[in-house]
Amino acid sequence: MIFSTFSFLFCFLPVFFLIYYLLPAKVKNYWITLGSILFYSFGEPIYIILLVNIAIANYIIGRLYTKFQKDNRARVAWLVVGLAINLGIFISCKIMPDYISSYVKVTTVYHIPLGISFYILSCISYLVDIYWGKATIQKNFISYFVYLAMFPKVLAGPVISYQNFSGQLENRTISFFNISEGILLFGKGLGKKVLLADNLYPLCSQILAADDSSLSILTAWLGILAIIFRFYFDFSGYTDMARGLAKMLGFYLPRNFRAPFSSRSVTEFWHRWNISIIRWFKRYIFYPLNGIHKGKLWLVFNLLIVIAAYCFWRGFGWNVIIAAVFYVTILLGERFVWGNFLKKIPRFLGQFYTFFMTVFVFVMLSHPNVSSALSYLGVMFGWGRYPWINNETIYFFASYLVILLICIFISSHFLKHYKESLYLYYPKIYHLLKPMVIFIIWIFSIAFLMNSNTIPFLCFTL
Repeated sequence: MIFSTFSFLFCFLPVFFLIYYLLPAKVKNYWITLGSILFYSFGEPIYIILLVNIAIANYIIGRLYTKFQKDNRARVAWLVVGLAINLGIFISCKIMPDYISSYVKVTTVYHIPLGISFYILSCISYLVDIYWGKATIQKNFISYFVYLAMFPKVLAGPVISYQNFSGQLENRTISFFNISEGILLFGKGLGKKVLLADNLYPLCSQILAADDSSLSILTAWLGILAIIFRFYFDFSGYTDMARGLAKMLGFYLPRNFRAPFSSRSVTEFWHRWNISIIRWFKRYIFYPLNGIHKGKLWLVFNLLIVIAAYCFWRGFGWNVIIAAVFYVTILLGERFVWGNFLKKIPRFLGQFYTFFMTVFVFVMLSHPNVSSALSYLGVMFGWGRYPWINNETIYFFASYLVILLICIFISSHFLKHYKESLYLYYPKIYHLLKPMVIFIIWIFSIAFLMNSNTIPFLCFTL
């Protein structure tokens, strides 16, 4: 089930929350579990069995920790078993099908289980956190299942460590303020998805489907700009909706994006983009390897390990690997060579530099293979006899210029600055305008959904 559908907005959502608020606190987690299973079953009726079995396996391994608290070897052994089970399932469900299909012609279409990239990280987080002693073992299976598969976050996060989530399972606040804030946050995300990302879909699909020889230089740049904004507003829109739903349930989920295009360096960009995933890899891979305090060579080695792990999670492919190596090179360059220079130049130049570096990565990741990505880059930089502009360019500019300008403004530092200034100096006006604007977004989003087909979230492909 997709958040931006009428079946979710007008059937599942009102019925689920009406019953949830009427139920006593003791059984709310049971209702969340039932609702999450039903929600997941709408999209993957077969793979709900896989999700439940993974939850049972990790829950049992966690409970076995209690029997071997004084035997560290046994605890390590069970941790290794748990990690092997999770990684084995992940490899067999996501990595192997991609690997096989790239070398063998397969007639059967294989669907990767929805959300497996995200809930496997939650499973690992649970096992490692209780092994480190940073969280207590969860004895209630229903509570554990809520952490793993709560419907707002099961498909695409945001990922939150068990240590930071466990306290909310039995003690959380459901208030009118949280419910209203959750509704506003969900509406904000719905607008990002429906009004911005989905409206850029035709432009992205047409340009990516076109033969590169038919493109002009400006069309290619327009296309990659649309691809970047579509992915950003699609993924950040999903995150806002997930956080809003969680808030209505009484839970807190972390932010995943913090105005990434206002970054003045690639290093800063990765502190603002897909934050929960980056934080997970730092917490469970980079910091345990003591990646900062053992010298430059060890830092480089650890970065390569983290990037390799991220590529493994994201899905191997030469285009993914090349993009990752490029980013590692830039990150190391900023840390040891030109990082101080970036701090001294005007902000807008740093933002331009960061966006320019980001363009290369999105070109690599938006194309199925390296050759098609390089061909597209060739058009963008005029490596051949490509015209600057053609009739297609004029048509695309006339059709999508307004929405692209809106995307640029919303994602820029200026809107963030204006919002903060309004909140600081005119808080009453801010609190009055905010619900009015979100209400208008709700109305326009629903009106758009009535006249368009449902477009799945891009983050479901991760």
